[in-house]
Amino acid sequence: MINVSIQITGLDDFMNQLKSFDGQRVLGDAVERAADQIAADVQNMPPVSAAETGYGPHGIPVAPRFGGTLRQSIHSVRTGPLQAEVIPGVDYADYVHEGTVKMPARPFFQWVLEEFGGLQHIEDIVREAIDHAFP
Repeated sequence: MINVSIQITGLDDFMNQLKSFDGQRVLGDAVERAADQIAADVQNMPPVSAAETGYGPHGIPVAPRFGGTLRQSIHSVRTGPLQAEVIPGVDYADYVHEGTVKMPARPFFQWVLEEFGGLQHIEDIVREAIDHAFP
């Protein structure tokens, strides 16, 4: 799947400031909120179906006979103090996302970040937390 990393220039100074007032909790909560937002963004992408729209349109792939199981399974998990993941809860998601020899890739996580405002949502949430923590 796809990884998103946030780079903060001057991270050493920033981390020293975080330690001084429980800022790690503030930033960790922001990371968790950002992951929750990305999960919601994926779930709210326009549904696309290979059977109905072909493989071209970008959105969250759905198979009408399965009732949107992939879309409904997307959720976030906090994996560390400053880490969270957005993951699908169905075992076939990697095949849909990465493609197979019989089916082209439909990288819905990449699409949500690049085409549906996901990267901007992450930046806005983290920036707001930093601005609030460091007025």
